[in-house]
Amino acid sequence: MLLTFKNFKPRMQAQPTFQDEVLRRLTMPLLAIAGGRDAMLDSHQTKQRLEAAVPHATVRLLPGVGHRLPDQSDVVLDFLRDSNVVVSDGRQRLQYAWHQSPHVRAERPQIA
Repeated sequence: MLLTFKNFKPRMQAQPTFQDEVLRRLTMPLLAIAGGRDAMLDSHQTKQRLEAAVPHATVRLLPGVGHRLPDQSDVVLDFLRDSNVVVSDGRQRLQYAWHQSPHVRAERPQIA
């Protein structure tokens, strides 16, 4: 345990929270993944707030999982591949697109 805290300083103050009005202004694709048994965050409340304030968000609550979220890289890659959308706020036009890289599998991962 001492070795962990040699190079890591835990946050002692309350976690910052975005206000709902700020969340409602988000227009980009949004993926949130949380553990249903997270002892550090109220993941159920986070899920409810995001779904209410950001209806286009993809929110995954993993039952039986704590703060550590194992094996989510395929979920994130699928989200990035599927997030090929154009967002316009009147001033600028942004393209969110998945660009293939030689370091990333070209085919979609098979999820059982």
